[in-house]
Amino acid sequence: MAERVIPAVPRAQVHDLRDGLRAAFAEEVATRLPALREGLAAILSTGDPLVAREVVRHAHTLASSAAVLGEDLASQHARKCELLLVEQVDAGRPLPAEDLRAAAEHVATLEVLLAPWLTGPGHDVA
Repeated sequence: MAERVIPAVPRAQVHDLRDGLRAAFAEEVATRLPALREGLAAILSTGDPLVAREVVRHAHTLASSAAVLGEDLASQHARKCELLLVEQVDAGRPLPAEDLRAAAEHVATLEVLLAPWLTGPGHDVA
C-alpha cells in the first residue's frame, strides 16, 4: 500500500485560520462572558432554572473555546463554573447558594483572564 502524502498547508492559510479562530473567540468572550455574569446574578435573585441552563451552556462553550485557543487557565475556570452547576441543573434541583457564589468567583477570574480579548480587533493577545 502506498504511503499517503498530505500536502503542507501554505503559511498564509495557517495565519488566516489562526486569525479567524482568534476573532471568533474574541466574539465569544464579548458575548458569553457578560451573559455568564448577568445570568449568575439573575439566578441569585430569582433561581430561574432556564437561566441556570443558559449559564451552564455559556460556561461550557467558553471552556471549550478557551482550550482551543490555548487559554488553559481560563478554560479551567469556565469548566469549574460549569461543573459546579450542571448536575443540579440537569436534575432540575435548586442551585445551592455556595455553588453559585463559587461559580461567581470563577466568572470574576475569567473576566480578569479574558480581559485582553475584549479590546477589539487588532488586539495582541499572545
